[in-house]
Amino acid sequence: METANDRFNHLASYFEKTRGVRITTKATYKHGWQILDTIWKGLTFGKGKSILTDYTTTVGSTIYFPLGWTKEHANEVDYITFCHELKHVERYKSLGLGSAALGFVIFLLLYLFVPLPILFAWFRYAFEREAYLESYNAAKRIGLKPEIDYYVKLLTGVSYLWAWPFPCLVRRWFLKRCR
Repeated sequence: METANDRFNHLASYFEKTRGVRITTKATYKHGWQILDTIWKGLTFGKGKSILTDYTTTVGSTIYFPLGWTKEHANEVDYITFCHELKHVERYKSLGLGSAALGFVIFLLLYLFVPLPILFAWFRYAFEREAYLESYNAAKRIGLKPEIDYYVKLLTGVSYLWAWPFPCLVRRWFLKRCR
């Protein structure tokens, strides 16, 4: 029987070999991540979790898992997170006409600033919504029962700087696609 760790490592190996995806931790460029963590704490008025230890982040084709994470101990949550982050890599490549690096620059500008950095961040909401739909589907594929309200809370809360302030609309979007 395939374990969560096996599932993660098979998928990771495939994407590393065929799509140029790199998987590492935030120990790579740790000082840069520490600076971003400090900025993040300020933007969220101290309410945001640590970028270093609580969030997985994708930059171009590189997926950075939190400090202390290892492939050898990957579990169901890591598999779901990896599927989520792969959606971002796909989006980068589509925005960059095949180039994840160019796509990341375009993605970042849209993600952070259009139309507003906080509250009405349409592109942040849309990009993350798409990735969380993949998270939902990944959880279902491995026999879990994901809760839509969990994703609604993330997308309308501090985790994404209150990207979209309408929980009922977010919930409706997921309900149309997740049954």
